Amino acid sequence: MAEALLRHYANARFDACSAGTEPRDEVNPLTLRVLNEAGIDTDGLHPGSTREFLGRVNIFVRDHRL
Repeated sequence: MAEALLRHYANARFDACSAGTEPRDEVNPLTLRVLNEAGIDTDGLHPGSTREFLGRVNIFVRDHRL
């Protein structure tokens, strides 16, 4: 969701990507529904692993519960 929101509101100013340490097989359907209802493009969204971005990510935002 964060990736889609940043892409939508920041336009091309950022290369947004989102990943987790234990990615699911698919994006949560409720997340897709909420984003679509808000008019935010969800094409290409997929759960990703943090391993995909090692060495090229400059900013990490983590869950405060961790």
